[in-house]
Amino acid sequence: MSPLMTSRSTRLSFCAFLLTLTAIACTKTPQQAIESSTASVTDGFRSRGGVALSDQHVVADLELIETSESTSVRVGLEPPKEGRIITREAGLGLAVIYVDSGVDGSALGDSGALEVGATVHAGVFGAAGISMKSGQISGVRFHKKRWYFETDVTLPEAGRGAGVFSDSGELIGV
Repeated sequence: MSPLMTSRSTRLSFCAFLLTLTAIACTKTPQQAIESSTASVTDGFRSRGGVALSDQHVVADLELIETSESTSVRVGLEPPKEGRIITREAGLGLAVIYVDSGVDGSALGDSGALEVGATVHAGVFGAAGISMKSGQISGVRFHKKRWYFETDVTLPEAGRGAGVFSDSGELIGV
């Protein structure tokens, strides 16, 4: 199973072209992974969620940065950094952003190993900082040549593009 989906139209899709990034060993809890790799991407007026995939790549919701060439990216509690959009995947609603200075990347997990009822965690920036929302996989479906899983995790609008993590702290969807 590969690309994923959650409730409230928030897509949890994992782009195939991102799988070429080197996975790092996961030694973090879901809370630690979320706190270190959850990203907030802004156009100066609005913000959306994102997640650091490697030390220089962040994947984020495409809607906010559809026509931009650069954006401000904040990962974890680090100060915001300037990012350059390097690719867009309109079919998945995601963009990959290059950040020149290092960010803490996520360990990549295997979403195909998940089953209905498995616990998942998502991180979102809010007024009080980064919060973790947890829930369960409620269904799996195949749509337009992609596998999706549905969860009962409800994210705010600003959480679109947020990373979804397994109980072992590995990134399994966006």
